[in-house]
Amino acid sequence: MPLTTKRAGKGFYKGKGGTKEGRLNSKAKFITDPRKQVELIVPDLEGFTLKAYIARTASKFAPELRRRPGQV
Repeated sequence: MPLTTKRAGKGFYKGKGGTKEGRLNSKAKFITDPRKQVELIVPDLEGFTLKAYIARTASKFAPELRRRPGQV
């Protein structure tokens, strides 16, 4: 059974969260529209002094380099 607004909760909206960045042509092929595409504007990070947050509980070794119990 498909999920519809009658079967879901009060705030359900089927189309929430997605953007249409193009259209379908007569042969059902999706044609992207460059005017509708998402444009990410990122600041220049040259000389950026902050580092990524790493939790204290994170291991210092990659998972493939860690020894497991019983492994030599």
